[in-house]
Amino acid sequence: MPIVIKNLVTMKLPGATGTVYSAPTSPARAAVVTSVRIVNRSTTTAVTVNLYAASPVGGTAYCIVPAGLVLQPKAVFIDDAEISLASGDGITGDASLASTVDIVLSGFERDVV
Repeated sequence: MPIVIKNLVTMKLPGATGTVYSAPTSPARAAVVTSVRIVNRSTTTAVTVNLYAASPVGGTAYCIVPAGLVLQPKAVFIDDAEISLASGDGITGDASLASTVDIVLSGFERDVV
């Protein structure tokens, strides 16, 4: 049962709610997100960001950052509260301005037995 410490995802948030990360199902792995880093790369425009956890992906979604989080130009939001995800659970999100907001989720995955 190896534990794999890694950047779970590094991407730009989409303009419409989409999957950011999904805990693997084959092989089945549970995941713990240990930190969320969200950066507004715009130098002139504030953006609104939403991030949700869902069990499973596509199921009921629950906010994991303040709803309608506003990031000023060049601002960063960091959350180091852990989020546990079972195999198939995931994180979805969106930004009011597509391809302007970077997100990095760090954590680890572990085989499910």
